[in-house]
Amino acid sequence: NMAPTCSPCSITWNVGSCVPAGSGFCTLPIQLVGFDAVVKGSGVHLHWITETEENVDYYTIERSRNGNDFVAVGTVPGNGTTTLRHEYELVDEHPFIGQGYYRLVETDLFGHSVAHRIVEVKIDGAQSVELHPVPVTKGVLNLRLSFHSIQSSLAIISDIMGVAHCEAVFS
Repeated sequence: NMAPTCSPCSITWNVGSCVPAGSGFCTLPIQLVGFDAVVKGSGVHLHWITETEENVDYYTIERSRNGNDFVAVGTVPGNGTTTLRHEYELVDEHPFIGQGYYRLVETDLFGHSVAHRIVEVKIDGAQSVELHPVPVTKGVLNLRLSFHSIQSSLAIISDIMGVAHCEAVFS
């Protein structure tokens, strides 16, 4: 009776360590408990939890506009091999406006990478608008905009009848 062995092959590195192919006994390099992305302030906070890790060198967070073409945002060191729960976080300070996708990629100590879950976020361009005083007194209206945009934006000040009194381009 021969003991099963693992040998490095392209499938093995994509799914983790395994005993003979087709046996159904494969383990991933990490046991991922959760991965999420939350818009906070002007950034996207990415948070993930692992239950176990096997030979993990580092994690890479990647982002994409279309869910297919990803670019690296940043990396976080892994914990090698551990059976302890670990929490990780990375903040994308320059997220895409509109719909975007983030992916977690784990790279092991041998340089092999495995892509994990993809999460979706949506960031509206305008985050807040402050006007004061309302109603306008002495012909002065103060306007403060806080927004995420890589393009210029147009603000139009109009009265209750819809008549535009002022236009300004912000970039």
